[in-house]
Order: sequence, then structure tokens, then C-alpha cells
Amino acid sequence: MSGGKRKTLGILGGMGPEATAYFFELVIRLTAADEDQDHVPVVIRSDPRVPHRTKAILEGGPSPLPSLIEGARALAFLRGRTYVLPEDVTDLVADVFRHRLVLSYQALADAMTADQIIQKVMQHVQAPDKPLESHVRAGAKS
Repeated sequence: MSGGKRKTLGILGGMGPEATAYFFELVIRLTAADEDQDHVPVVIRSDPRVPHRTKAILEGGPSPLPSLIEGARALAFLRGRTYVLPEDVTDLVADVFRHRLVLSYQALADAMTADQIIQKVMQHVQAPDKPLESHVRAGAKS
């Protein structure tokens, strides 16, 4: 691999620790590496404290929002920032909500996927024009 600066791959779990481990195993297997040092730098976040998805949907259980916020903070850190930008949140929306959706019979008949529904919803969510100036200045100082 080249000696230049390599980006760190962030793996944010959400389907259980076995699925996260399996995904990481695939990353290792599919990376063309002759030595350990040739692999992509990886940070994995797998948090079993995320509320049970089905209970959240069907029984009005705890909101997934805190998990989304923590994931956005982790992603911002992986991207070299101490502050979260709107794209950090939108980049995680599908991963956080995909498995929390229960598709209607109509959506299934129309061959809609959870990702397509999330994408349609997100088209109607207005992101802030820019990050708060105070957050950018605070992030630059640390």
C-alpha cells in the first residue's frame, strides 16, 4: 500500500455483534494485503445498549435518537472532527432506522425497500445551512 495518509474505515454496528464481526471479517478477507500493516485502519462501534428495535416500534419503547447522536459523534471523530455536521447524521440515518421500519403490505407489493422509504423521508428533512460557528471554532481549538 502507499505510504500516504489512509482514511480510517468506521464500522457502526446495528444488527448485532455477530453481524458486525462478520462484516469486519469480510473487510479483512477482501483487502489486498500482504502484511498486517497493509490493511485499512478500522474502528468498530458496536453498542448493545441500543434499544430493542421491535419494542421501540411496536410497544413505543425507547427512541433510537440517542444512538443516532452517539453514532454521528463517532463518525465525526473518525472523520477527524470534534463536532458533528449534518452529513454525519444523514450518513447514519438509513443504518439506524432501516431495521426499525415495518413495511406495509402496499410497500411490499410495490417492491419498496426500507432504504427507499428512508430516502423519500429524508428528502423532506431540511438540513441546517452550515454548522454552528461556535462548534467549528471549539473543534478547531481541540
